[in-house]
Amino acid sequence: MLNDDYYKLLEVQPGATKQEIEESYKRLAKKYHPDFYDESTQTYANELMSRINNAYETLIDTDKRILYDQMLLKQNHNVFINKLILFIVVILVIFLSVYCYFSMTQTAATHKGVEIFPLALLGALSGYLITLIVLYILKKPK
Repeated sequence: MLNDDYYKLLEVQPGATKQEIEESYKRLAKKYHPDFYDESTQTYANELMSRINNAYETLIDTDKRILYDQMLLKQNHNVFINKLILFIVVILVIFLSVYCYFSMTQTAATHKGVEIFPLALLGALSGYLITLIVLYILKKPK
């Protein structure tokens, strides 16, 4: 998984030319160069300059940039798929909870004295548990 969006880090658009990338890099290098910071913030500036340098080296090289763009596209696709799966699970849990509730109320109407609240609570908790399991699976590092 990618930690930085190099385009945002260099403050350029994904379709930026090499000249635009170079100009942005020079501007950011002047702004964040560690020599311009005092000792308390120099560590942060070093880390930021390292990330900016890495982004520049990747985006200025055509082959590295193509690979980076492919990884970025794949990551965005995976995020979309995970959100879609989560959305479907939430809709299913809601549907099943409503279905179980109405089924239990129908059962309670035909069998006088059956307490439906514990059963409805059990259905809601099981739906919540299913949602948590799906979230864990989707968030688990690969």
